[in-house]
Amino acid sequence: MTMPMVSACDLEDIRREQLLAILQDMLEGRRGHVIKRLSSWISTLRMEEEGADLIAYLFGKAFMSRLDRSRMEVMNLYLRQHDVPQIELFNLLCSKFPVAMAAGTIANRCLVNAAEGADSLKLLEIGIGTGRQIVLLIQSLAAMNKPPVSLTIHAIEPDPASLGSAEASVRKAAEEAGIHLDFHGCARTMEDVEAEFWNDIQASDGRLLVNAAFSLHHVHGGAPDAARKILLSRIHSLKPTLVVLCEPDSDHFVRDVRQRFAESWRHYSNVFRLIDQCDITAQEKRSLKIFFSREIEDVLGVPETDRVERHERTASWIQRLQLSGFEPANPLQTQDLLSWPLLARRIDEWHVGLSEGNINLVSIICASSR
Repeated sequence: MTMPMVSACDLEDIRREQLLAILQDMLEGRRGHVIKRLSSWISTLRMEEEGADLIAYLFGKAFMSRLDRSRMEVMNLYLRQHDVPQIELFNLLCSKFPVAMAAGTIANRCLVNAAEGADSLKLLEIGIGTGRQIVLLIQSLAAMNKPPVSLTIHAIEPDPASLGSAEASVRKAAEEAGIHLDFHGCARTMEDVEAEFWNDIQASDGRLLVNAAFSLHHVHGGAPDAARKILLSRIHSLKPTLVVLCEPDSDHFVRDVRQRFAESWRHYSNVFRLIDQCDITAQEKRSLKIFFSREIEDVLGVPETDRVERHERTASWIQRLQLSGFEPANPLQTQDLLSWPLLARRIDEWHVGLSEGNINLVSIICASSR
């Protein structure tokens, strides 16, 4: 007797429902039972053959992290078979994953438009990383009919090594562009930035632009979100011409684990579907998915007080900006946007959305203090 064929979509639905049942047992406090049930269920998954089983494995791994950290060494053995050096994975994301490629390009286009006609610019760069996006921004500024004469960058980056690498790359790009650069780095988290840093931004010359690419969702603290309110109010007080945020469009900020599971499954299953359509090797696709497993584990497997991947829906970010006194300032129209393979684009006065099918994955949000 042959077993009926199950489609990829049907299998994904089955795995989601199985995980929901396991989550319900977890929340009812049946820890010992759930560990045995989860271990047995994970052993039946065929990650090499079924895409739905790989995402199910990564979510199951997040659940196990929540239940019993001692079992993570065994679960990580599969992932280590497909391990890729971080720098190679980062380059793969930036060069082959359409969401990352499009978000940075669109954000820079918005910033360049806002820089038009300014002799002096100052940029508050929140989460500069290794400076890849800002190097490309400087190159775009240099290509303007009338490039700025000077650029002052106030960069926040918690990792000192990344900040040092960013400064070297940005200085080299500015020198090649013939733009005078002043660089002020702060190797702290957003919550720990001292008043002197903000005062220096206020005192420096030039038209102020603010860029925060996939960084503001790391800001948390207060009851329940005071740190984000304080940060946006502080940025508004600097009177920036343009603020650009790039953020995933999914609610992983919510405390309710069931809701967080539903939101994260919707988001990451569509991210994985997009990865499957990319023109890259099967190994590269698997590596990209495993990269996102770190986010999934943080969203669902880390204690509430320690979580850092606290994404929010686009509508929530826009509401936060409005409550802080910002106005919509998206400078782009549909005709201004390049066509990106595999991505649908949505555009309004506040943002440009990048979608897989009908699901918006990432938004580039633009606001002004005017």
